[in-house]
Amino acid sequence: MKISKLTALVFVLAAVLYSPKVDAQNVPNILEIGRESRSRLVRVNPLAEAYYNRGNALRESGDIKGEIEFYNKALRINPNYVEAYFNRGNALRKLGDMKRAIEDYNQALRINPNYAEAYLNRGATRAQLEDMKGGIEDFNEALRINPKYAEAYLNRGNALRKSGDTKEAIEDYNQALRINPNYAEAYYNRGVNAD
Repeated sequence: MKISKLTALVFVLAAVLYSPKVDAQNVPNILEIGRESRSRLVRVNPLAEAYYNRGNALRESGDIKGEIEFYNKALRINPNYVEAYFNRGNALRKLGDMKRAIEDYNQALRINPNYAEAYLNRGATRAQLEDMKGGIEDFNEALRINPKYAEAYLNRGNALRKSGDTKEAIEDYNQALRINPNYAEAYYNRGVNAD
């Protein structure tokens, strides 16, 4: 387990403050007390990141419900874990729970209002629910944050097409292709809508 220098310093300082005898000869004992304190703290308060990483591993294995369970555990420890909200939202979306997915994207965006991927996924979820206006607004925000976000252009193009604006949709597919000339889905969508 990796520990930051600041965290190590805090443990050493705590050990120094509570050590009965502080002198140069006692430094090894002070360091050992610091290590023991750190170990106790980790046992009492498991790291949210460990649960988050376990959730990611379960996602890779296809266990969506298990993935959600571990993101929940991470969020109980760290209620500001933006990536855990984002990934849990993605998992909920896969399960078809669009309302809760949007709630998780909303929470991720409250914590980090410049999270382009959360805008993209919330927009895609809204578009899936036939809220093209809301989806387009989210894609616009994703593009405001990252103007070279090819996937946001593609998704906005899809929402524009479903809204009946084929000309603007094709322009978004073209922009996605200017950013990523190998974007097969953008070529396909542009071709289907060119007629």
